[in-house]
Amino acid sequence: TNFLTVGQQVIILFFLIGVGFICGRTKFLADSAVTGITDFVLYVVTPCVMIQSFQRTFEVSLAGAFLQSLIFATVVTVISYFIARFTLRDNDNRRESVYRFAAIFSNCGFMALPLESALLGADGMFFGAAFLAVFNIFGWTLGLQMMTHNRQLLSIKKLITNPGILGVFCGLLLFFTSTTLPELIAAPVDYLAALNTPLPMIVIGYHLSHAN
Repeated sequence: TNFLTVGQQVIILFFLIGVGFICGRTKFLADSAVTGITDFVLYVVTPCVMIQSFQRTFEVSLAGAFLQSLIFATVVTVISYFIARFTLRDNDNRRESVYRFAAIFSNCGFMALPLESALLGADGMFFGAAFLAVFNIFGWTLGLQMMTHNRQLLSIKKLITNPGILGVFCGLLLFFTSTTLPELIAAPVDYLAALNTPLPMIVIGYHLSHAN
């Protein structure tokens, strides 16, 4: 049953990618539009996903399991970094950075969360958000430095004010204080979070349509 569920979800994702591919080939979407969609997902949709995922009543056992998930996610990311650093080589430094980044950072937000939700429901989303929290912190620090080779971008101010990081902290604050958002705020957050999968898949399809 799980195999069929995952298979169905993956097919749905490919359909969404296909929409983006067709929009790219027919020039229905422009580069500027896709860039805007990407920024919108990173700076608006992703924080809403984090806030939505942490809308749970605080329980000590649940918090302990969540902290374990954070530790495991951190260990996996660190191990992946060292494996990528010492095994992936390329004469082109920019291409080498892309290879290493791709090996370390998975598509754990856009593709994994729908699968976790389909298989495990709210619990899947909650513990998936633990990995996504670690992903956001490492992605906007280690990942940013890997791709830009510019340590000046790693200032504490920029890290704290980054929307992805803010979403993590806001979500955790709501969880550990057992705060439930009022419907007037929760509904827009849920609507925006629902865009987490379709928009990125369309963007992926668009870029595939322009690939050799």
